[in-house]
Formats: sequence, C-alpha cells, structure tokens
Amino acid sequence: MGNEKAKSTSAGNKKQIRKGKVHLGGKKTLMLHTSKGLFPTDVLNKYEVGREASQQLSTEDMDFFKKKGLKPHPFEANTMLDFKESNVYFDACVRQIAKDVLTPAWRLVPIEEKVEDEAEKERATEFLQDPNDLDESLERVIEKLIVDWGMLGWTALEISRDGSDMVNGMWHIPAQTIFSHLDKVRFAQARGTKKKWFKRFGTEQNISSITGEPIKTPKNKAHEVIWYTNYYPRSDYYGAPNILSALGAVIGMLGVRDYNLAFFENFGVPAGLVTLEGEWEENSVDDIRDFIDTEIRGSQSAFKTIVLELPEGGKAVWQALAVDIKEGSFTVWIKQLREEILVAYRMPPYRIGIAEAGSLGGSIAEEATEIYNQSIIEPLKKDWSDLITRTILKKGLGITKYRFELQSLDLRNLEQLTIIWDRLFKLACINPNWIRGKIGEEPRDDGLGDEYYLSSSLAPVGGDALEKRERAMDAWMEDTSLSINEKIKTLTEAQKAIQGQMRDMENDKGK
Repeated sequence: MGNEKAKSTSAGNKKQIRKGKVHLGGKKTLMLHTSKGLFPTDVLNKYEVGREASQQLSTEDMDFFKKKGLKPHPFEANTMLDFKESNVYFDACVRQIAKDVLTPAWRLVPIEEKVEDEAEKERATEFLQDPNDLDESLERVIEKLIVDWGMLGWTALEISRDGSDMVNGMWHIPAQTIFSHLDKVRFAQARGTKKKWFKRFGTEQNISSITGEPIKTPKNKAHEVIWYTNYYPRSDYYGAPNILSALGAVIGMLGVRDYNLAFFENFGVPAGLVTLEGEWEENSVDDIRDFIDTEIRGSQSAFKTIVLELPEGGKAVWQALAVDIKEGSFTVWIKQLREEILVAYRMPPYRIGIAEAGSLGGSIAEEATEIYNQSIIEPLKKDWSDLITRTILKKGLGITKYRFELQSLDLRNLEQLTIIWDRLFKLACINPNWIRGKIGEEPRDDGLGDEYYLSSSLAPVGGDALEKRERAMDAWMEDTSLSINEKIKTLTEAQKAIQGQMRDMENDKGK
C-alpha cells in the first residue's frame, strides 16, 4: 500500500463558505403582489374606492337620456373639472379671465345721449343689484359663468319670471350638470337621480320642469335658460374650452407631478442598479429589491435600516441611474408645457403671477397684454354686455332706453404714456386739464388747467391755432395704428427739431 493518507468523509470536517445574508431592521410592512408589482397594503387602502363612489351614469340614466332625446356632452365634463383642479396654470388662467371680464365694473348707459328715464334706470338697477334669493351679486353670477366658459366651453344662466311675465331672478347653473335636448329648445339638468327641465329664454310654450313636456297650466312651469357657448366645430349643441388643444400639456404636467411625488414617496431614492457578487442565500435578491421598492418609501420610513452580511470574497454595489438628466429635462419641459397652456388662453404670464422677461432681456408684456385684451377679454365683455341688454333688460324687464355695459379694462402702460404726455406738455401741445381727463381726474377750476406751456420758459401761450393743434393731437394720440414706442420716437425727433430751431433763433439774435 502506498503512503497516501485516508480522508475523512465527515461533514464536520469540510471547509464552509460563508454566504451573503440580508437582515431587515424595524417592523416589516405588509405587502401585496399586484399586476403592477409589490405594493404596501396601507398605500392600497389609502386609495381604495368603493363602488358607491363611481360617477359613471347608470343604465337607468342612460335610458333617460336616450328616451328624452338629450344630447351627451362632446367630452367628459367631470374629467375637465379634474384637470382644472389638478393644474394650477389651467385654474389660474380661467379665474383670471373671469376677474378681468368683470373689472373694473358694470354700468347702465343711455342708448341715446342725453335721454334719461329715471323709472327705467331704477327698475333695472334694483334687479341687477339683487338678482336672486342667494344674496349673490351680479358680478358673482357672471364670474361663475365665465369660469364655466373657460373650463368647458358652455354656460347656462337660469331665469325666472313673476306673474306679470317680468324677470325676477337669475342663477348660475353648473355647466357640467346640464344637457341640451336635440330640439335646442329644452335643457335638462341631471344631478344623480334628480332631473330638472328648462326651456330656452324667450320660448313662449311652457314646459313642465318635471317631465319636460308641454303644459297649459302654470303649475311646475320650467324656468328659462340663457345658453352661451364657445364655438366648437364638432358639436352643434355645446362649445369647447380653449384648453382643449393644450390638454396634452396639462396631462404632461400631471405626469411630471406624479413622477416627483413617487420620487419623494420613495424617500428620494433614485432609479438605481444593485449588483451582488459572490454566493448569497436564497431570496437575498428579492429581499433587497423589496426593501428599496417598498420599505423605505415615505418620510415615516426614513430611519429604517438594512444590514447586508457580505459573502466571503463578495460585495454589493449601488449605482444611481441618470438622475441629473431627468431633473434637467423636466425643468425645460415644464416651462414648455406651461407656455402651451398660457398660449391657449392668450394669457400674459405676469397676470397670473409669473415673472418672465422677453427675448434679449426686454419685456413683451405690453404686446402680450394687448393680444390678451383684444382676443379674450373684450370679446367676452361685448358678448355678455349685448346678451344681458338684449335678454334681461329688453325682453325680461322692458328696459328700452338703457343698455348694460361691462366697462373696458384699463391695460394702458401709464409709465410710457406719462413720458409721451410730458413731452407733449412741454411742447405746448396739450394742457393740464387734457392730461387730468386721460387719468380720470376732474379738471382744474382755477383757469390754469386750460393754459399751454413751452418747456423753455413754461410761459402760457394762447391763440386760436392751439385749439386746432389740440384736436389734431387728440386724434393722433387715439390712433391705434402706431405703437407707443413709435409715438415716443416720433415725439423725440420732433422735440429735437424744435430745440434745434430755437438754438438757431438764439444764434440769429446774437448776430
């Protein structure tokens, strides 16, 4: 036999290799496997929605719509409401437009100059100052209507009449609750299982507020509705909001919001790559992944601990993946999405609290404000002024000598206008009372307000020619074909020319 020694087969004498092991610290969160991955049960319970919370129309509701000939909305109104509540720029644009339409105030204006009728004016004023039994002002009612216009594209104003067929009440109807009939004469409001019928303003035939069918007695007589829409080519019954073309931007911003919320819910742990080397115990990989994905989410888990017992010769490596790129991309993208929403409503950024400079550091606020006023505010003011005059005053209250007017919003750049007026004043082109009239002040009654002055000596000048010059300057100042910057440039050149002529005159005297 050789000298080779026998080897023991006892397991106790075999050299052991240490395996990696995961030790989870703290109370373990109860988890639930779903099709989307592993989620904490407390998170799922937090967002659990019962069946009774569904806002979908029931089969009974759909049958009611079909049998009664009601036209469905062109898009889900409650979804638009959710978007408005979830996006600050969408909400701010809609509310700012409503405020600007009502600013500075409304007034009753005689249709013919110097024709006053105190009885008519008093009757109209009394109703417009107290339009309903909810103690709502007319401004508040119109504000709600404009918010609906900005959010959905259509609005509904409920009107009631007294026994003598005179208008005696007006209320806002939430636009998402009202539906147009196919005949465009009847409207139905649906709130849950409750239904209420209305007819278009001015329709002579009475209908039942309960059934929507024609009736001959005044019992349960339906109120009237003034219907106003933002033209939408896809629907003959409803309008559409300006935001419709920018919904992608709203959804994109919600996606960024949800991403950031998920990032902080994960306690700031970015997307990462975990590499394990060596021999680890079974399920170690799953335990590490579940800990990172679930156990350290939320500030309440900020101090949870995981302990890794590394295998012999092995290691665990964490590597973050492209955090800076995502954050930088979001910063640029959010600004682009925000601008898309503002463009939809022609909204100058500064009007909703965004401080933003124009190209090359210059401000474009003046041009943006002019576009916003001419394309959004003034058309809405005119439409609602004409609508209330034609319906409430004329047909509802018998007012024929006054019209309702939402006054124009003063969006002038007074700083630049002051520069122009100062130069005109020093050139004896305008007088103090002319300037006072432009800023809404009463004229001076001491005679000095009607005098003209030259900058060289500030001495009064007179003459019939100045009256002609004043009329010409008024027309030139009201001319909208020239911008303020162009007017300033013209005045600067004129002032330099006059100063040059005055120097020449002084030189001639010296000679």
